[in-house]
Amino acid sequence: RIVTEPGLDLVVHVPPDPLPVLMDAAAMDDAVTNLLSNAWKYKRGDRARIELSVRRRGRKAVIGVVDDGIGIPRSERKRVFEMFYRAENYLTREVAGTGLGLALVRSIVRAHRGRIHVEGGPGGVGTSFQITLPLTRQPLGASPPAADVASTSSPLKAPSAP
Repeated sequence: RIVTEPGLDLVVHVPPDPLPVLMDAAAMDDAVTNLLSNAWKYKRGDRARIELSVRRRGRKAVIGVVDDGIGIPRSERKRVFEMFYRAENYLTREVAGTGLGLALVRSIVRAHRGRIHVEGGPGGVGTSFQITLPLTRQPLGASPPAADVASTSSPLKAPSAP
């Protein structure tokens, strides 16, 4: 358990061995940090429980961010990845934002040949995001293929906290 802010219970589950994902580590860190930041911004009251997990599912790496915040209505979940879209909720009006964060997250995930999915949190409370990325057969630390110079082979690890 890591607590970095008063009222924040951040629980991190990562495998002991890193998962080999061909990625721009800084960009993916930005994407996951955005999800963690949103989970904190859209908390209920003064406390938040946020769970960050990394796991292997077949030939994919799955990054999960689950919170117990105000949630996203089912009718608006498909639209939250659109540029400048913000879910209509009296609670979201109190939080400043441009509606670009989740569009950026989706763009980063797609650039890594991945997918992002959102649903309600456990028991209908909060929100659950899952990023699915393909694992690479390339050993960690090996030079990336010439056609993929912009990417780096990086172990999937927990990003910095919000």
